[in-house]
Amino acid sequence: MCKTDHISNADEVQQAAISSAYALERAVSAARKQLARALDGYLHAHLASLANKTALRPLGVQATTGMGKTWAAAVMAAVAYRLGIPLAILVPTHNLVSEYVAAIRKEGGHATPYHGRAAPDAGMPDHTCWRMDDVSAAGERNHMPASSICRTCPHGVVAMLSHKSQEVRDRAQAEVAKRGIDTTKVAACRFLSVGLPAQISAQILVAPIAAFSDAMTTWRDPANLHAPPIRRLVIIDELASLGKIVPVSIKDCGVWLDKIAAVRTKLHSSDQVTRDAVDAAEIAIRMLVSTINDQRALDDALRLAWTDAWKAANAAQAAIGGTARWERPVLDDDTDSFFMAICAHPPIV
Repeated sequence: MCKTDHISNADEVQQAAISSAYALERAVSAARKQLARALDGYLHAHLASLANKTALRPLGVQATTGMGKTWAAAVMAAVAYRLGIPLAILVPTHNLVSEYVAAIRKEGGHATPYHGRAAPDAGMPDHTCWRMDDVSAAGERNHMPASSICRTCPHGVVAMLSHKSQEVRDRAQAEVAKRGIDTTKVAACRFLSVGLPAQISAQILVAPIAAFSDAMTTWRDPANLHAPPIRRLVIIDELASLGKIVPVSIKDCGVWLDKIAAVRTKLHSSDQVTRDAVDAAEIAIRMLVSTINDQRALDDALRLAWTDAWKAANAAQAAIGGTARWERPVLDDDTDSFFMAICAHPPIV
């Protein structure tokens, strides 16, 4: 074979490679445009559902890396910003929060990055928490700071004196009087009184998925506080577990039963709703004790009892197992499924 033949074959291979690259680029470009159109259509469908006060089915998008998911979501957020639609984007890490905020700004929108509590020396005064060590320890024990530490922290109590709810303000005032808190000397928690409200009031919010709570699911226009709240459209950047397996022992059950006994001593005879909730919780816990003692597998009867107990606790407004209304304990774990119980606040995955 002569040298000319070698050159000709090489040219053909190069041309084929270039053609393939162009074809791939065209396919990717078309897929990106299709993704952007799908998200834009869903955004306007969400806007219509708000006007009609109807629920919208969640939209799931499966796309490989490099398909422009971040860009498409940023474009969607920028459009939502211009239309006045409240939207939250949930991402796995704080670094991605910053990337999204920058991408939305590039597309002509404005987004607020979410930051949680910060130590006094962290240089974030509006997020200062004076009990960061306790908060961190509570998280390691699977406890929610808002339902435990913040309720007893003097700074948290003082912060609740300016809460928008009269009921919360009354409880805080009673706590101040009961504990003799000097409100002239105890500063209000900066995170609860300044940092968190400022972030929740943002129209477009980008947050780590671990920080997602019930407070983020609705938005109230700061310029019109008398207007009814609007449910947010929630975008979940990547599938993520919204819970984790927590081992339970007989000792844990004993602690729960002791707490139930303590609650019973404080119940008013007319408080039948809470009494029913306590009864349901005790039945479920004692069934769990029996299951653990007998080393039996969890059965449907126990799961049903646990569900009934949680419903009763919610009805009595006595469920504080999480920061969101839909959070609840479950007695099994299916790692192959994704559960996001916010049908009234449709997410995009």
